[in-house]
Amino acid sequence: MRGVTTTATWEGAGLPVVVDPAVAAIAPTLRWATLDDVPTLNDIARHPSIWPHIHNDDSAPIDDFTVEGRLALTVRVDDVIQGFYLFDALTPTVWDVHTCLLPELRGAPALVASINTLDMLFTTTPLEVLTTSIPATNRPAAHFATACGFRRMHTIPDGWRQDGTAHPLDRFAIDLISWLRAADGEAHARARHLLHSLAERGLLDKLARWHSTLVAIYGSMIGGV
Repeated sequence: MRGVTTTATWEGAGLPVVVDPAVAAIAPTLRWATLDDVPTLNDIARHPSIWPHIHNDDSAPIDDFTVEGRLALTVRVDDVIQGFYLFDALTPTVWDVHTCLLPELRGAPALVASINTLDMLFTTTPLEVLTTSIPATNRPAAHFATACGFRRMHTIPDGWRQDGTAHPLDRFAIDLISWLRAADGEAHARARHLLHSLAERGLLDKLARWHSTLVAIYGSMIGGV
């Protein structure tokens, strides 16, 4: 089956990704969470298919958990929130993400949403490296992260303790160069899109760092920005 070009809708310019035709009609909408969304996001995080994968013995009790005061990006279908990505800034340019998607969004729609989330983050925020932690026991999450372009960087022995049992914790990451490479033969077009988007949004520090790097790599294929 041939792929088709589609993109999730979000508040900014998107890049197309090639997905299965069956997925084209269900690309979710991405929108930054507001204070009004907090109760819904808390309920999603506490969902029985999500909570066991985002808490451990060192976490706050389920009734005390809240996303309030943290940066979250919602995933909506027909304007109904069906999941979100929760971010913690490790540095201004390195963020950690927790993925909380309800079962009805998983599979191909989740992959489209996640790929478009990376596009949104790299082109409209200071982000340059996105990391995530996955217990070694959660192989489906590791496979999903790899499908989105993340790669395992290292393992923390006994880094995840749940119900009194310690498990290895794998650390995954994707950086801006890896995101560019994922565009295959269109990486130079993605690089142009990145630089134009950074300029439009006034992210001048990031623009200055990456303009010289990308011009050195792609030369005249970048064009004027």
